[in-house]
Amino acid sequence: MTRILKGYKNQLGREFELKALEMIDDSIDNNAITFNDYFDIEWNGIKIDVKAREPVYNSWKFGTRKPRADYYLCFGLINRVIKKIFFVPRNIFNKGFASPVINVRNIPFTKYRFYEVYTDEFGKLNKSLTEILNKKIIIIPPDKKYCSICATIKPIVDFPKYKGGIRPYCHPCYNLHERLRNPGRKEYNHNYWHTVQKFKNK
Repeated sequence: MTRILKGYKNQLGREFELKALEMIDDSIDNNAITFNDYFDIEWNGIKIDVKAREPVYNSWKFGTRKPRADYYLCFGLINRVIKKIFFVPRNIFNKGFASPVINVRNIPFTKYRFYEVYTDEFGKLNKSLTEILNKKIIIIPPDKKYCSICATIKPIVDFPKYKGGIRPYCHPCYNLHERLRNPGRKEYNHNYWHTVQKFKNK
C-alpha cells in the first residue's frame, strides 16, 4: 500500500510519484517504506526518478544532484494539472552542466519533444514508455551535427555559430525559429509566410 510518508521533504514530488505508480502497471514503489534519493520507481528492472515541476518564467526546470537513475519521468504541471509528460534517458537528462529546461511555449523546438509520452485510453503509460525504450541510438559522425527542429543530420558548416559555440539548429530552422520569436522585426518578414508553410508541410 502506497502512502505519503511523514516528514517527506517534497509533498508535490511524492504526490506525483504515487500518480506515476498508478499510471505504470507492474511498477514498484522504492519509497514505500523509507525515502531513497537514488530513484523512486522500478519498472521491468529500469530505475526511474520522478520529477514534477510548476513553470517558472514559462519554463519547467527539472534537475537532480545525483543523476544515477536510468530514466527520468518528468511531469510538467500548470496549477497542479498535468500538461506534458517526458520520459528522458540519463545521458540526455544530464548532458552538459545545465539541467533540462523545457519552455512551455517552445516545446516543438526542443530535443525533449522526442521523449514526450502519452497515456492510452486506460490512462496508462506502459505503451508509450516502451516506444521510448525501443528507439534506436543514432551515432553522429564528428564532422556532422543533429538539428533538433527538422530532425536531420547535417554537416557542421550548415549550423550558425555564436560566441558560445555552435547553435543546435541548422540555418533554415534557426531563421524560422527567430521569425517565430520576433515576428515584428523587419529583417524577418521577408518570405516569412513561405518559410512557415514549408515547415508545416513536412
